[in-house]
Formats: sequence, structure tokens, C-alpha cells
Amino acid sequence: MNPKLLLRLGPAMVMIIFGLHQLTSPDYWYKFVPQWLPVDHQSFMRLHALGNIALGVWLLSGVKLYWSTFVALIWFLTISSVALTVQWDIGVRDLAISSGLAGLLLLAR
Repeated sequence: MNPKLLLRLGPAMVMIIFGLHQLTSPDYWYKFVPQWLPVDHQSFMRLHALGNIALGVWLLSGVKLYWSTFVALIWFLTISSVALTVQWDIGVRDLAISSGLAGLLLLAR
């Protein structure tokens, strides 16, 4: 099996599944929205969910792999910086996913 496929499959599935969960159960995710962010939590979670799904599908497709991986890496690093302050184990998981994405980014050059 292609290592690039394996390295993009995990993060892509996490993004798609979490995006669907954010759409169906946004209340669970509100704790991860920074309090200083002046937005409606429900609208923010819908937008974030759609971003997760779209980016997950893009990453899974392999189209413009370098750029989809780069955007996904920035996405996860941003999320992990917030998640580490709210629930450290979630933040650590996101950092682990980020390291896999960093490896994929190097392979995608």
C-alpha cells in the first residue's frame, strides 16, 4: 500500500468524522471555542464542521497533496493550541496527527 495514502487516510477520516459529529452534536464542541472569540458558538461550530469535512475530503482525494497537507497541518496546529488549554489529551492527539501530517508534507514535495 502507498505510504502517502496511509498518512493522509488517518487525518482525513478524523476530520470528516469529527466534522459530521460537530454538525450533529455541536454542544459537545462548544468548550473548544475560545471564550475571547466574539462569535456565536453554534454558527462557529457549523463553519468549523464544514471546514473539517471539506479539508478532510480534499486531503483524502490526494489532489494538490502538498497544499492540502499544508493547510491540514496548520489547521491541526491551530486546533491543538486551543485544545491543549481545554483538554490536554485531545491536544496531544492533535499534535500527534500534526506530526504525521508534517511527515506527509515532506513526502509530498
